[in-house]
Amino acid sequence: MSAAIVNGYILVSPPNSKVVYRGPDRAPWELVDDDYWEGRLPRALRAAYESMRSDESRGVWWVTCKELAAATSLADFERERGRSIELLAVRSPYLASSDSREWEEPRAVLLGVDVISVGEWSLLRVIQESRHPACDALKVMMNKAGLLPDASSVRMIERKYRELASANIVEPIAEPDSGIVVEPVETFALESKGEGL
Repeated sequence: MSAAIVNGYILVSPPNSKVVYRGPDRAPWELVDDDYWEGRLPRALRAAYESMRSDESRGVWWVTCKELAAATSLADFERERGRSIELLAVRSPYLASSDSREWEEPRAVLLGVDVISVGEWSLLRVIQESRHPACDALKVMMNKAGLLPDASSVRMIERKYRELASANIVEPIAEPDSGIVVEPVETFALESKGEGL
C-alpha cells in the first residue's frame, strides 16, 4: 500500500468526549497561538510559527505547517507544558490549488474525509454537535472518527447542510456564489515523532 499524499500538518485540541468528531476543526493552533501572543514560544518555534501564519499560499485556510519537524516541535513544546494536543495531516484541494506542493507521509493513517467550508468550519462537526433530530440521518453516514469514509457524499452533505441552515437548525455558511468553497478534506492521524527544531 502506498503512503498517503498530504499537503499540510495541523495541531488541534483533543477530541471532545461528547462528540466523536476527529477532524481538523478542533480549535486548530489555539494553544500555540496563545503561547505565541503571550511570548512563551522559544525563538526557533516563534520564527517557525510566524512563517506558517504569513504563508500566503494557504489563503483563508487555517494555519498549516509544511514541515513535520516544525509541527512536531510545536506539539512537543505544548505537551511539555502539560497540555493535550493532537497532530494531524491533511490533504486539502484548496491548499493544492494555491500551492502545488504535496508529499508522501508514510506515518499517516486515514481517519476519514471531512467537509470543510474554507474560511469557516467543518459541516460535519456542526451536524454532530446539533441535537436536532433532522441531523440524525446525516450522523449515521459518518465513521467512528465522525468523518465520511470517502468523498462520495460531500456534495449531498453540503446540500443537506444548506437545507438545515435555511430551517435555522445549523449556522449558515457562505452562499455558493460567494467564492467560498466547500471541499472534502482527507484527514490523517499522525504520530508526533521526528526530529524537532
